[in-house]
Amino acid sequence: QGDEISTPIYGPAPQARSLAFSPDGQFLTLANSDNHIRIFRVDDGKLIKTLEGHSGLIRSLLVHPDGRTMFSAAFDGSLRAWRFPLGPQISTISHTNDEIFECCLTLDGKTLLSTGSDRLISIWNWPEGKLVRTLSGHTATILALSTATDSQWVASASRDQTIRIWNFSSGIQLQSISTGDHKITALAFHPGEQYLFAATYSGSILVFNTSTGNLILQLVQHKKPVVALAITPDGNSLISGSTDGKIIIFNLLPFLLARQPLETKGRDQMATIERLLLDPNLPHESHAWLNLRLELMRWKNRYDIEISESKHIQLNDFDIELD
Repeated sequence: QGDEISTPIYGPAPQARSLAFSPDGQFLTLANSDNHIRIFRVDDGKLIKTLEGHSGLIRSLLVHPDGRTMFSAAFDGSLRAWRFPLGPQISTISHTNDEIFECCLTLDGKTLLSTGSDRLISIWNWPEGKLVRTLSGHTATILALSTATDSQWVASASRDQTIRIWNFSSGIQLQSISTGDHKITALAFHPGEQYLFAATYSGSILVFNTSTGNLILQLVQHKKPVVALAITPDGNSLISGSTDGKIIIFNLLPFLLARQPLETKGRDQMATIERLLLDPNLPHESHAWLNLRLELMRWKNRYDIEISESKHIQLNDFDIELD
């Protein structure tokens, strides 16, 4: 709803570069510009632990789904695992001379992926922490990664002006999408549909069909670079954060409903569309598409009954006459 649910959390260092909640929402991890990781308790905003070890800017933080391990990736070329929430460091999974821009986890927490200036996507198994394979193809620094929740797919965006979609299990590249003049800053797969959302430095959000690679929608709401994207688990809301100081929540339902086959979900979907059409803030284009869809669904679900002459039907003790 956008309501503030707690007082601001203040830390001893400026410029938060990365944030991650614990799965239970009790802790918030924060990477500051001083190369330290700080862990706060959400209820009272109290700092409970400061973790040191990185010697470069920390670009990515992740907490494992089991809530007992945290991962961090930094410009010092290291990918580290920490005991969560109180430390200490468990291991250094990787340490190279190349800056790491991003790391991400699969939904089951068994695979960790990292990337950066080496132009490769490194695939690690967990908890072993062993390198399984690397994915090559990009010709410049990779800036963003995102894993799909319903498949073994990972998307990567690079300064070579392409987004690539891979099967990280087989190592096969599935799609290469040209981004033109757009510099991609963040990626997010939709959890239930074949859509990939890409944030840009110009402030727009691009939506691609992952099967065809086609651009199907461009959202222009932010005025400055979009630096973070997230999609709610039900797939109905997209959340973006920008250096313009705004967090915007997009209702994806009109977009999703307008592009689903008419056979999908039948009358339950009709009721949902009818509720959406009552929203005065629904964009005109969405209103038009949804209204058309609703009329098509009504037509498809119509009942045409024609009886040429009266028929007498006897069912046990009941007589029914149809005219």
